[in-house]
Amino acid sequence: MPINTDLNIAPYFDDFDIEKQFYRILFKPAYAVQARELTQLQTVLQNQVEQFGDNIYQEGSVIKGCNFTDLNGLKYVKVVDKTGFDVETFIGGPTTITESGVEKEVDIVYELESGTGLKASVITASRGFETRPPDLNTFYINYLNTEDAGKAAFDAGELLTINKYVYEKSAERTDLRELNVNSINVTLQTNHEGDSFGIQASPGVIFQKGHFLFTAAQTLIVSKYTNIPDAKSVGFEVKEELISALQDGSLYDNANGSKNENAPGADRLKMVPNLVVKSTSVADADVNFFTLIRYQEGNAVQLRDVTQFNSIAEEFARRTYEESGNYISSNFKLDLDRRDDNLVVLVGKGTAYVKGFRVENSGKISFEIDNVANTATQDNQAISIDYGSYVDITDLSGTFDIDYSSVNLQNGGGTTIGTAFVRNLTEDRLYLFGVKMQSPNVFESVVRVVGTGGVATIAAGTRVKEFKSSPLVFDSGTSFLRSVSDAIVPVRGSDNSVSVSSDTITITAATDEDFAIDQDDMVFVDT
Repeated sequence: MPINTDLNIAPYFDDFDIEKQFYRILFKPAYAVQARELTQLQTVLQNQVEQFGDNIYQEGSVIKGCNFTDLNGLKYVKVVDKTGFDVETFIGGPTTITESGVEKEVDIVYELESGTGLKASVITASRGFETRPPDLNTFYINYLNTEDAGKAAFDAGELLTINKYVYEKSAERTDLRELNVNSINVTLQTNHEGDSFGIQASPGVIFQKGHFLFTAAQTLIVSKYTNIPDAKSVGFEVKEELISALQDGSLYDNANGSKNENAPGADRLKMVPNLVVKSTSVADADVNFFTLIRYQEGNAVQLRDVTQFNSIAEEFARRTYEESGNYISSNFKLDLDRRDDNLVVLVGKGTAYVKGFRVENSGKISFEIDNVANTATQDNQAISIDYGSYVDITDLSGTFDIDYSSVNLQNGGGTTIGTAFVRNLTEDRLYLFGVKMQSPNVFESVVRVVGTGGVATIAAGTRVKEFKSSPLVFDSGTSFLRSVSDAIVPVRGSDNSVSVSSDTITITAATDEDFAIDQDDMVFVDT
């Protein structure tokens, strides 16, 4: 993505147009060098860098550095409005001071101290107004001596003295001086202090707007007044400025001894990446915003602190997908939670490759399951019934009760070595469930199944077949069922109240019974 600053205006006149296909500016003797040519010379080269960079890196990606660190134990304290008082002037950091005509690199640290002796170092601050709660003037702090002071936080309304410490940047970090620079009262409003959440980013380089931009060390408050950031996304936004010698004295000509010494030089285009936080919905809608960290319910569920490649990553992903398909390398634990009237699924930490791209959860991500808004009624819906857990019969005599009466499992010597129940009986199969063997016997030793009215012989070494299909749970063919009514379930039974006349056996069906004869029915004739 190119820069937003328009340089095709006075006094720069940079009218570079890629469609003209000019790739070099060729200077000639006796011709004046135009200011626009010198500016456009840079634009031509920058365009080449941008085209290459866009192909390799994702816009906004970290190239190096930019390590993110959570500010553990970060607290906030809100203070009153005060004329001429700006909380952001008390944000410390590295700077340069002149002392006795000598420039020194120093670190400045501001501390807050109450009348009871409780101290806290200022990490950062944000402006606000007491008329716009909860966003008041706020210091984000770390307490230093809670045990010695005998209290854990500043009290509402108490006076805070602001001390300034200046440390020289040396191995010894000598404390140069301490000043009582100002004072301010803590607000009397509710929630005057509490937990906060922020991060620090180390110096580094990012790729954005076609440039490889240096990012200074930065501190960002992700969630002002809670330490559980939710639906927040963090990334860099680039601020563009045109800087002249009037704004930056270093742009005056530094050629000592020349006639042009201290003459104003060319302007500069300054690009400063700033770490910002946005709500996740706004960040997702902004096509130019590249999310580096995404927070949900206090967890950093997405972290992009290493280089994110562009077309080369797509090529590697295509190869990975062709070789391995989609797969999970570290399982995502799923938990269900009821929140108010909504059902929420929590997807835990895990890593997967989808279409060849690496997908990682650094923390739990919650997804709300939509409530069922409509239902459909299906009449006369047939459900297939298929079950297993049977043995093949080699010989059968008598009958077996299929009313949950126990049968004995015997070995070749006629010894009972286990028990079971008979679910169904066909011409060549005996369906068993609830098989229980007497230790140390195994089912392969069974050769005979003996019931109260019959004996079934099976081959030695037989195993129960389709054992996994034993449970009587059948697919309804519908993903979700609200209710079932008027269900008709066919069952197999036995009936010995029959009439026999000559060679005719008459079986009379009772109410709601069907004794229509088919090939699966069995007729047993006793002596």
